[in-house]
Amino acid sequence: MQYLYNKVVSHPHPMYSPPKGKVGNLFLTRFTAELRKVRARETNLERAMIFPACILWKEPGIRSAKEIRRWILQRLQLWDEGKFAELVNDITNVARQGTGGLGGTMMTRALQGSTTRWSPTGGCGRGCGG
Repeated sequence: MQYLYNKVVSHPHPMYSPPKGKVGNLFLTRFTAELRKVRARETNLERAMIFPACILWKEPGIRSAKEIRRWILQRLQLWDEGKFAELVNDITNVARQGTGGLGGTMMTRALQGSTTRWSPTGGCGRGCGG
């Protein structure tokens, strides 16, 4: 878990604010449960500290409140399934790319039903010149 924590904290991650309503309450309940597990010495602190970044991470292209709620619910489900490494890889891969390139993550493409996104940089990303 420490390896995953180090991957997450090595990049800046824009995050959504927790939504209001049921999804926001669910996020807060799960985060509180993670902190309780740390206090009871069932898990380590690194796991609790990467939780908000993994769940509330701002995916490029997802803007509407409905999409954000669905995005957060899917990520909570992946967390519950124990797919921490996948969540961390998902957010750190895009963080390393910056905002350019083909962009998007595996989850975004699945949500949007497409395999690629158009990019004005032609898939080159940041620092390609031109």
